[in-house]
Amino acid sequence: MMKKIFFIALIFIGCDAILGEEIGRIKINALSKTENMIIKEIILDLNQPEVLAIWSEMDIEYEDNVFLRFKLQVIKDGDSKHVLEIDPFVKEISFNEKKYTNDDKTTWEFSGKHDEINFEEKGRYIVKAFLVSSDNPTLKINKAEIVIRR
Repeated sequence: MMKKIFFIALIFIGCDAILGEEIGRIKINALSKTENMIIKEIILDLNQPEVLAIWSEMDIEYEDNVFLRFKLQVIKDGDSKHVLEIDPFVKEISFNEKKYTNDDKTTWEFSGKHDEINFEEKGRYIVKAFLVSSDNPTLKINKAEIVIRR
């Protein structure tokens, strides 16, 4: 029994070593349209300058093709410090990826690392994000989240 607990703990420690420690998550899970913007935000209190990784966790279904983009803005003391546009399909690292395509219908789940942001000074940062898409009425978003890791 003790070996089993040790093995499970080792797996979780290993995941943090590979993926990094999660310090924030923005649960968007919906598309923004010009007439209905769905902007979500989190606050990061950083005790020192850090370079943080931007990941996404996706679970989507669609037919034919789809264009998706996360739009992120990092604000400190009322000033915009960073603006990013992230294509969730373009990943430096992919984890737990499952993609099934049958005829024109695709089901796709993954966690992916996309970019890094240099937070040059300690302090409180607001990270705002939203998700946009091409016009595809078959698109179903089960999960679309930004994950920030150190």
